[in-house]
Amino acid sequence: MKAMYIEKYGGVNEFNFGNMPDPVIRKNEVLVEVHATSVNPVDYKVRNGSVKILSGVKFPKILGTDFSGIVVKVGKGVSKFKVGDSVFGASSVLFGKNGANAEFVAATEKYLAKKPKKLSFPKAAAIPVAGTTVYHNLKNLNIQKRDKVLVNGASGGVGMFALQIAKLFGANVTGVCSAKNIRFVKSLGADYVIDYKKKDFRKNGIKYRIIFDAAGKLRFNDVKNSLTDNGVMLTTLPAPGIIYHFVKSKIFGGKKVIMANANYAEENLGTLAGLIVRKKIKVHIEKTYLLKKAAKAYVLLEKGGVKGKLVVKLK
Repeated sequence: MKAMYIEKYGGVNEFNFGNMPDPVIRKNEVLVEVHATSVNPVDYKVRNGSVKILSGVKFPKILGTDFSGIVVKVGKGVSKFKVGDSVFGASSVLFGKNGANAEFVAATEKYLAKKPKKLSFPKAAAIPVAGTTVYHNLKNLNIQKRDKVLVNGASGGVGMFALQIAKLFGANVTGVCSAKNIRFVKSLGADYVIDYKKKDFRKNGIKYRIIFDAAGKLRFNDVKNSLTDNGVMLTTLPAPGIIYHFVKSKIFGGKKVIMANANYAEENLGTLAGLIVRKKIKVHIEKTYLLKKAAKAYVLLEKGGVKGKLVVKLK
């Protein structure tokens, strides 16, 4: 099969496009012909070696966590999917496993959902990491009508979902982004938008029930005075200081820190797909790339400022 892969850690120049062996599926796995895959920070962090304690030293590696496609082979123990099903989900790029920047990917049944007919393959591929990182965590926070929620990095992939899902739950949402993305963030339904280069939300005197740092740039000490007494900070960055405050809040209570991790359960994936099909939330894809040009998507994502998601389209 054709694939984008790396043979050592480093920059985007380490990407190779060429032939790789087709994946061999195991028990409870299916083989999916990939139609689309999207790019996430975890993918470039594997490529540059910043998480090599988790990704290991086995090469070559194929990146790409999110994907959508069609099941072409079913392994033993699989009961929910059959050959010909259109699906979407996630494939781990950690612990020596290969991802979906390829014509085929081996996928675990429990991290898959059937793709609705009215949902395109590119939009389905944009859901798993960003969408479930938000939905899985926000649905458990019992958001009340008019609760104040702030999303830092509101124009990116995670931010796009965080803003819209918080609004669905009834929150009053403030989005923080750059000036060039203000119109986009407003189009997602933000009640207020802050240009982070002109105003610092930490100095506006407002207390937020939830601060979702989708950009992964803030420390707990940066935002604790902007949280209500029962406030929660969610972050996509598991830095040492964040982990310390996460454990501390678990033990002593008070203002909480939650490390927002993705959860690819079929229920979460299916709920998000349904919301998109019913036009309750929308997925914005800024650019699409051919597989052999996927390195360009990584360059743009690492540069920052992307509106929504970047997708690699194979079919």
